[in-house]
Amino acid sequence: MDTLIPLIHGYFVAAVLYNVFSQISDEITGRKWAPTDPSYGFQVVSLVYVIFLIRNLIPQPAFLFLFGLWTLSILRFGVGNHLKAYTKDGYFHRLTWALAIAINAFGVCVFTALLFLRLSALIAA
Repeated sequence: MDTLIPLIHGYFVAAVLYNVFSQISDEITGRKWAPTDPSYGFQVVSLVYVIFLIRNLIPQPAFLFLFGLWTLSILRFGVGNHLKAYTKDGYFHRLTWALAIAINAFGVCVFTALLFLRLSALIAA
């Protein structure tokens, strides 16, 4: 699990930066990187990151539930919506579309691994 934690931090940093650069792009060019609201994305990802940072203070079942929901949300909205919603007008560039999918798919992978490891440890205890 120790090698997984830096990857999870990496996901959060990438997701926050994507939203920050999308907001900057919107302010400079009038076009966001994706059709989603970057300030809302920034707020949600930041809130979930804080919850992740205090994970050891949260009862394991509650943490597993919250991050199970978060993982499903990323899969549905972060991967699914971007996969089915590409339009030239909706995204700044095809690269920003692919980057949104890649960041979120990475998040689904690392959070699924985290949930599996935490659930395994809970069952074994």
